[in-house]
Amino acid sequence: MHSPLAMMFAMPILFVHVTTGFAHSYPQSALPPIGSTVSAAPTEVAIVFTEAIEPKFSTIEVTDNGGHRVDDGHPHPVGDDGKHLAIGVSNLAKGTYSVAWHATSVDTHKTSGQYKFTVADTATSDFRIDHVWARASAGGATTAAVYLTITATTRPDRLTGASSPVAAAAEPHETINDNGVMKMRLVPSVDLTPGKPVVFSPGGYHIMLTGLKSALKSGQSFPLTLNFEHSPPATVTVTVAAAGGGGMGDMPGMHDMPGMHGHQGQ
Repeated sequence: MHSPLAMMFAMPILFVHVTTGFAHSYPQSALPPIGSTVSAAPTEVAIVFTEAIEPKFSTIEVTDNGGHRVDDGHPHPVGDDGKHLAIGVSNLAKGTYSVAWHATSVDTHKTSGQYKFTVADTATSDFRIDHVWARASAGGATTAAVYLTITATTRPDRLTGASSPVAAAAEPHETINDNGVMKMRLVPSVDLTPGKPVVFSPGGYHIMLTGLKSALKSGQSFPLTLNFEHSPPATVTVTVAAAGGGGMGDMPGMHDMPGMHGHQGQ
């Protein structure tokens, strides 16, 4: 029979074993989404893990159908929670890409795996998405808004949602004037009619980011995935402009861009 003293020492050992057993890190979500087909080539591949990881000992590698690396070789953490890791990619042509990940959790447990995503032929893309930007965060703000112009090119559809690794949630919202009081409301979906640009701009439609992982800084960029009722998700790159601007015209070169006076979403 074990003595009471022996039991006192055995219990903490059992507790530590159970705690570390839950610290293995696996992908919880990703951008582009795991197994998805996206209509816009991403500039980053990002993974959100179930547990905090050690970025110095964790990697992401992206390869094309021929096994050639298409990433920049510099995986980097996103935000402050320790669960997000991203790597830059560029000039992705249509085709299927493999993402191999190796994660070392904070308690040194190692995991690895692989998944795929596909970039659709842009010539047959259902949308044109332009002028994607957000303002830099002011102070300790944990929310931000993304603005863009989206045009359906082939068939009617609806924007139904969004996601980004930089925030806990990303949702379509609309600013309205309710008897002289400006209010913001969640929009379940936004109708998209072929050939009619819908402009998401300050004072109207926008993608609201809530639960920012870290402040948005001027000159930074991050991926945003848009979800549709009928078409595959589209991942675009958001460019962060300086805080305090009055609208899209504050972005360098915006006044010269086509489509800036397009149809405002209703």
